[in-house]
Amino acid sequence: EFVDTVSSCSPTRHFIIHARKALLKGLNPAENRRIPPL
Repeated sequence: EFVDTVSSCSPTRHFIIHARKALLKGLNPAENRRIPPL
């Protein structure tokens, strides 16, 4: 829905989506950015 809204209201036509799983237990935010590998 977000991409549809942005693409219909602006000249932007190319979107790059990046996502990964996060470990939710046992790591602080800084450690979670390093583990697991992308």
